[in-house]
Amino acid sequence: MLRESLLLHAWESGQGQSPAEQALCLLQYGYPERPLAQLLSLSVGERDALLFALREQSFGPNLQGAARCPQCRQQSQFSVPLAALRVPMPVAAAQTFVLHHEALRIAYRLPRVADLRQAARLADVDAVRAFLIRSCIVSVSRDGDEAPLSVQDVLSESLEHALATAMTAHDPQSEVLLSLCCAHCGQAWSALLDIVRFVWTELSAQAERLMSQVDVLARAYGWTESEILQLGPARRRRYLELLSHD
Repeated sequence: MLRESLLLHAWESGQGQSPAEQALCLLQYGYPERPLAQLLSLSVGERDALLFALREQSFGPNLQGAARCPQCRQQSQFSVPLAALRVPMPVAAAQTFVLHHEALRIAYRLPRVADLRQAARLADVDAVRAFLIRSCIVSVSRDGDEAPLSVQDVLSESLEHALATAMTAHDPQSEVLLSLCCAHCGQAWSALLDIVRFVWTELSAQAERLMSQVDVLARAYGWTESEILQLGPARRRRYLELLSHD
């Protein structure tokens, strides 16, 4: 769970960083008992499973937000139990898998947090996708032939698509779709949930609220930030109410 003081430290550390770095920042502050090397070795789905758990512990069991309808373009509110979005993890991230595609035998692993961290430094989406695919291919050969082939020579759009599909099948928590229905026109659609962006947005909003409370109470009573955060939410709210009555 992200206690309030840790929440502010996490927000400060992740400001202006890429989503990959913000996710890692959340994990480091949310799971301080886990060494960095362990966090970097997680698959995307394993990372997101931890973020789902951290989000539930820190902000509650329901995911609440808004999405724009693709039909009428109106915003609709939604609330989804986090328990309904959790997917059993079928494999360990360290495992190597084999894909047979167009007479090729491709040994590959799942993308890891460390891969996302490096990919975030690249210029565009296509470069990121190509980097992740190449990073996760362990070896390539012709079916029935042990001689290795160059990844660059065999990489194609169809192979990239096949690998991406296979990786998602082995790491299902990495791609969560929300089933939504428009409150205005009744249109049903699915939307990909970006749990990193979702949690970071909530954390940022909570950090802004906390800093606003600290600012008001520090000015009024001369308390330090740590002293104010130690009061707890209920006592802080009461002090703020008393100030509003002055």
